[in-house]
Amino acid sequence: MNAEKEIVENSLDVIYEDKDLVVMLAPHVDKLENIILELFKNNRKGFTIKELHELLKGLASEEKIRKTVYKFKKEKIIVLNDGGKYVLNTNNTFATSLIK
Repeated sequence: MNAEKEIVENSLDVIYEDKDLVVMLAPHVDKLENIILELFKNNRKGFTIKELHELLKGLASEEKIRKTVYKFKKEKIIVLNDGGKYVLNTNNTFATSLIK
């Protein structure tokens, strides 16, 4: 999951940095949505809510993550696969445009 952590870290705004400490600004809802979409785009195996929460721990509450995932599910951008993970919906034009 190093690639996923890199996606998250590169998406955040650094507000302070020195040799011992990096302080990043937690994402707003729209930025959180973009981060989660980017994670799905780069991981075709998908995620459970718990896995997303682990990746975004300290940046977004489980409630915000869950709301974002359910919003994407309602919009049919992601779907729940047989393995119990959310993945990009290959039948959705917007979702497939992310993959290319």
